[in-house]
Amino acid sequence: MTLRGFLAKRIVYTVVLVFFVIVLNFVIFEAMPGYQGSLYTVLANPRLSTEQRNQQIALYGLTGDPWTRFVTYVRNLLTFQFGYSYKDNLPVSELIVSSGRLFNTLLLLGTSTVLSIVIGTLLGIVVSRRRGSSLDNLMVTGSLTTFSLPTFFMGILLIFAFALTFHWFPPGSVTPSLWALSRMPLSL
Repeated sequence: MTLRGFLAKRIVYTVVLVFFVIVLNFVIFEAMPGYQGSLYTVLANPRLSTEQRNQQIALYGLTGDPWTRFVTYVRNLLTFQFGYSYKDNLPVSELIVSSGRLFNTLLLLGTSTVLSIVIGTLLGIVVSRRRGSSLDNLMVTGSLTTFSLPTFFMGILLIFAFALTFHWFPPGSVTPSLWALSRMPLSL
């Protein structure tokens, strides 16, 4: 198989997998009884009139048959229209961008990806030169152990080590810097 064929096969597999995840997420929420999540508490408010209740149902796209809702769901995913925030009554995509959370997420994701590639490559080179040694056994055992632990548990351990013990990073409540916020558009 050529490289081009391999890449084409992987791209097709990725598209099928993403579509399967989209369908599965939609089916899970459609199979839930009643209205979904926080909207249930909004609609359960006895002070809402029938007109207000119907307006909320239409606002959150819960009208029509499931096929129409699925098509709307996929279209909204592809156009980054994630609905309205219950708390702020603003579009979620606008809140993601204007709050600075997107900047923090991309900074964290980019830094961790680069660090994991560099550290993993360097450790792989070192271990491959000493195959079968105690260092090799230690690294393989350590990587299998950390890989098998749940992500949230590893996150807690890393926060404890790097934030609370070494004080290299803040343990939480990071807010975007003023520099990042001043360079972001207020809407999409």
